Amino acid sequence: MQSYWCRLYKALPWFGMGAIAFYLIGILGSQYQQEHQSWPQYPAEVLSSNIKWAAHMSDHYELSILLRVYPDNGAPSYQAGLLQAGPKGALEKRVDSIYATGSRITVRSNPENPGYVELVSSNSWGAYLIGAIVSLFFIINGITLLNKQTEQN
Repeated sequence: MQSYWCRLYKALPWFGMGAIAFYLIGILGSQYQQEHQSWPQYPAEVLSSNIKWAAHMSDHYELSILLRVYPDNGAPSYQAGLLQAGPKGALEKRVDSIYATGSRITVRSNPENPGYVELVSSNSWGAYLIGAIVSLFFIINGITLLNKQTEQN
């Protein structure tokens, strides 16, 4: 049987990868979202939406949305675009329900590059949740190695 210390030696990299995954996805991802939460919110009107096959993806389509953004600070309106990827049916439902031509949505606009906009997200805990799920995969693999009882031949 392998000693506890030998098994721990094999399991430690998995624990480390779990911690790194949580840091990269959860903490840095949440910081990215919080930075963008400070961007001003503006109303925008959907001018057009187009679904096309995304050549760089195997089975997904790309939804491109052209918007007219109306800043609240008296600045002139400007055009911006959004991109989303996914299955064709899901994108068609989004176009019918949310991004129909003429509909109004709220976007966050980058103050340094007004043409770059993002949809308003309601929370920042999603990055922590995804980071926790991915890191649990690594940690469970490490625990499995740590608790594994193997016989030496």
